[in-house]
Amino acid sequence: MKVCRYISCWVFIILFSEILFSQTNVIDSLKRIEKNAKHDTARVQALLKIGSAFMPAEPDTAYFYWNKGLLIAEKNIKNRSLSVQELISFKRKSGRALNGIANYFKIKGNIELSSQFFHKSLQTFEEIRDTSGITKEFLGLGILYTDIGELNKALDYFNNGLKLQELIGDKKGASSSLNNMGNIYADQGDLDKALELYLRSLKKKELAGDSLGIPGCLHNIASIYKDQGNDKGALEFYNSALLKFKKLDDKQRMAATLNDIGNIYRSIGNIAKALENFDKGLKLAEETDDKSTLVYLLNNIASIRNEQGDTLTAIANYERCLKMEGYPGFASGKAMTLCNIATVFRAQKKYNTAMDYYQNALGLLEKIGDKQKIATVQSNIAVLYEIKGDVSGDKTYLEKALQLYLLSLKTNEEINYPKGIAFATNNVGNIYFKLKNYGSALKYLLRSKEISTQLGYPENIRNVAKNLKDLYLKTGDHKNALQNLELFVQMRDSINNESTRKASIKSQLKYEFEKQAAADSVAHAKENEIKNAELAKQKAEISAKKNQQYALFGGLGLVLVIAGFMYNRFKITQKQKKVIEEQKSIVEEQKKLVEEKQKEVLDSIHYARRIQQAQMPNEKMVSKIFERLKK
Repeated sequence: MKVCRYISCWVFIILFSEILFSQTNVIDSLKRIEKNAKHDTARVQALLKIGSAFMPAEPDTAYFYWNKGLLIAEKNIKNRSLSVQELISFKRKSGRALNGIANYFKIKGNIELSSQFFHKSLQTFEEIRDTSGITKEFLGLGILYTDIGELNKALDYFNNGLKLQELIGDKKGASSSLNNMGNIYADQGDLDKALELYLRSLKKKELAGDSLGIPGCLHNIASIYKDQGNDKGALEFYNSALLKFKKLDDKQRMAATLNDIGNIYRSIGNIAKALENFDKGLKLAEETDDKSTLVYLLNNIASIRNEQGDTLTAIANYERCLKMEGYPGFASGKAMTLCNIATVFRAQKKYNTAMDYYQNALGLLEKIGDKQKIATVQSNIAVLYEIKGDVSGDKTYLEKALQLYLLSLKTNEEINYPKGIAFATNNVGNIYFKLKNYGSALKYLLRSKEISTQLGYPENIRNVAKNLKDLYLKTGDHKNALQNLELFVQMRDSINNESTRKASIKSQLKYEFEKQAAADSVAHAKENEIKNAELAKQKAEISAKKNQQYALFGGLGLVLVIAGFMYNRFKITQKQKKVIEEQKSIVEEQKKLVEEKQKEVLDSIHYARRIQQAQMPNEKMVSKIFERLKK
């Protein structure tokens, strides 16, 4: 849903940037100025402001005042007695009046006259070298050509305006040009380029302090992240945009952003959170009577209820949407609702009822000329006929399906929508294959394969590769059948890997969301944080006390063991000491006894020796005896 992508466009189409207060009071005041003005300069200025005040609610009245101001300005421009300064002033006012008239014809749908007046205004500003006026005309022409689908021309005008805006330091204008260029690249499918331009636009808006433009730019960036499958990035920027819209008290765009946030949660499988955001958006849309956003929200809620099996509630919501009328985009919103109802009946295999709803949707889209959606509905009706043909075996249904697929192809070709062309040519080729017209089948399938490869859409390539594989097998071309089988497997694996990656991201996101679900408010989160901290502290203290007790008991136990061991050793030592002392006493006694015995022996020996010595002659006597014997 690109509700906010073109938010900033209208602001810059109109050149009158003066702040408007209460519309009735301002208009009355300006009318008095215009009536009482003594000079045409003041009179034209008042007329231009009155015209601006009536846009876009009363464009015819606005045109009347702008044209009146233009006529007075042109009359004065022809006055040759004017000074150069006065001439420039009237030409500037003439350029602004021409710009307002260009926007009037744009609203009326007269693109040719709108373009003519934009160019006249541009020429007028170029004559007086009013760079600011020139850049705004470039912007207006860029938007005009964007609306009619001439995107290359639109990009040229946006680029020309951007160069001048950067030259004169017009950050606000430059941010708008970058934003509108991003819109074009986004619609063309060049998401990386679109993101680059949106980010540059955001930076310019922040530098310029553009509080009104910043939230719309944040929303655009979020939309790109969503299209790229970056749900986390999309949510971050959607929520930032939501906060900005809330500060501005812009409830309509808050509702639209809540719808987008709900869609993100739905895509990651968090249905409760999706419904919560859809319900919040629904209340705001009802409060502001914003039927455009209300229709989207009701359709999304109904779709979820239908998936949950609550078909009655889903149909009731769809019928509520159908009763709403007169809102911007009414036909498109009603067609969307009719298609969703058709999907419900298609799932129930009530093909005829589904067909009626698709046909009604198609009729509405044809009235407003929305060819891209026309092509989609044509394909949906063709699918119903194809199902009937496959089930019944009646080729008539397949031939009707073929006609509608060919119509869808033609419609996509008219708007030069490559992805739609690739899809349609594959469907046409598949029906020709079922009708056994293998030559035509090959022609369309090869075209689909070529476009799908250029676009780089793995899903389209996978589908057409499968159909080509079946066709080549049927016609006996096994070499090409094998090549397309390999391509089919390659693309299938590529899609599976990407799906796995996205599933991983979504699973991570879902975990993060569920983890934070209890924190419904900052106060609640803070309270939980304090409670958790206190609990953690208590647990830590209890744990520490337990550890201390365990350590104390363990220490006491160890001391008792050691004490027991020491006591045991002490007892053993005491016993050993006692034994040793007893043994020592015995040894001492034995020693004394031995000493006494030894003394007795020695005394005996000494006594005997003395007796011997007493009985034996001495040495002198012995010597005399020996001398006597010699003689």
